[in-house]
Amino acid sequence: MFSRAVIDHGQQWEKIGPLVMRMPSDCRDRYRNHIVNKNIRVTGPWSKEEEDQLTRIVTDMTVNQGRDIDGDVFWGRVSELMGGKRGRQQCRIKWTDALCKNVKTGGRKARWSPQDAYILVHKLTTLNVRDDTEIDWKLLPDPVWNLWSPHTLQRRWLTMKRGIKGWEDMTHQEIMDILRVRKAHLPPSPPPRKKRERRIISAIAVVEEGLAQLPPNGISGSVVAGAPGSEPAIASSSAGSGKLSAENDHDSKSSSSDSE
Repeated sequence: MFSRAVIDHGQQWEKIGPLVMRMPSDCRDRYRNHIVNKNIRVTGPWSKEEEDQLTRIVTDMTVNQGRDIDGDVFWGRVSELMGGKRGRQQCRIKWTDALCKNVKTGGRKARWSPQDAYILVHKLTTLNVRDDTEIDWKLLPDPVWNLWSPHTLQRRWLTMKRGIKGWEDMTHQEIMDILRVRKAHLPPSPPPRKKRERRIISAIAVVEEGLAQLPPNGISGSVVAGAPGSEPAIASSSAGSGKLSAENDHDSKSSSSDSE
């Protein structure tokens, strides 16, 4: 019925809406997000090439022209530049929920922090709403705190809300009161993560360390480096060699006296 109405009336959504018993805006979004280029539409995970192409298209459309990277994106045009293989809704969600953060952080992986949770709760307390269905999530980011998309903020809010025991039977105000107590203080910034250094030691150093751990009456000697690629050799000390020579001479004399 919907497809037939589009054929008959084109994109006149005010006429199509009553015919299919839907709001005109719903008909418009249904057409743009699911009908246009349906035969060539790609679904499923994005490839690295698609992500790079989307990033290039959006940055050319916004940052490279001095426009707002969050608000001045025409997703219908972006979908066209993607060859129609990804719909406008697919491009918008992929950009706002994943790729936009990479551009804003210079390629560093962004992580939701306790500070973000604190800011979100205290921003929500300033809104005069009776229920979270009345929240316009697009109004929460500001020029400083703008790393997270409205969709991400809504998901984070739902996670915090559902972490309260018995939240199903509470009003929005009761939930906010509990979260304000939990997030009463701004947590400190997390320390920068240090990259662990990898220490590579030579084979000779490994052998020397092993010899140093031997008991006093163990093997006495030093490591002698051989040719490259050969195993280190252990040379006996002079004291040890003298002792062995004396013992050999004593054995030889004993043998001679016995034979006489």
